[in-house]
Amino acid sequence: MSTLPASLLTPVTDFINRHATNHGQEEKDELHAALYDSAKNMLTEFLSKTRTSRRNKGGARGLDSHKIDIVIDTTLAKLLADADLTNELMTLLSGPNDVVLSELEPFLARKKSVLLTVMRQLGQTDRVLQLLKE
Repeated sequence: MSTLPASLLTPVTDFINRHATNHGQEEKDELHAALYDSAKNMLTEFLSKTRTSRRNKGGARGLDSHKIDIVIDTTLAKLLADADLTNELMTLLSGPNDVVLSELEPFLARKKSVLLTVMRQLGQTDRVLQLLKE
């Protein structure tokens, strides 16, 4: 499936268990995958629009505003990486962002070239060399 937290699966699983009682396991699995993918796509679109709005309009400014930007950017980056949307991810990371790289790195582990590019762009030469040695 994906590397996203299991807590994102709970609403989908609950819905299927409540409403797909007359279906076989294979049908439930297909429905689960379709609903999960749809939910991830909607969340990606929502976070992208929210990010754009906050960046263009300055977003809500308060004590926790920067924390909100961190959550939005990091979650969006994880979703883009998980969906193999490399161009969109690189666009996000190439401009001003609040991504927590240590949280994103596991999502990029299967795409070493992207991880190396990201690390190089961020000036983390030591990490790039370490990854190349592995």
